[in-house]
Amino acid sequence: GRGRRLAKRFVAVQALRSEHPALWDRYAQRRTQVAEERRSAPPGCLVAPNTANLAEGLTGRCRDDEGRNPANEALLFHGTNPAGALSILGTSFKIDAAGLAAG
Repeated sequence: GRGRRLAKRFVAVQALRSEHPALWDRYAQRRTQVAEERRSAPPGCLVAPNTANLAEGLTGRCRDDEGRNPANEALLFHGTNPAGALSILGTSFKIDAAGLAAG
């Protein structure tokens, strides 16, 4: 929550990317809509997450060719055990099961 200190160091043991093509397309379309809506928003109306500047290589992926982040996008990560990750990768990501520890 707010006011809590962030951990000083994390060690990623392994990272896997799972991408559901249809969900990714929906996300990309909505990201474009948000960027368009933000053009008329007053400056400073959105707050960047505390983690936004911790890993330049990752936050750079949220920027466009001009170095801006028009949709105020941030990458967020979560952990799971290896069996859970492999289960998700083997059955695709089911949005209805998100957060249910069902992987």
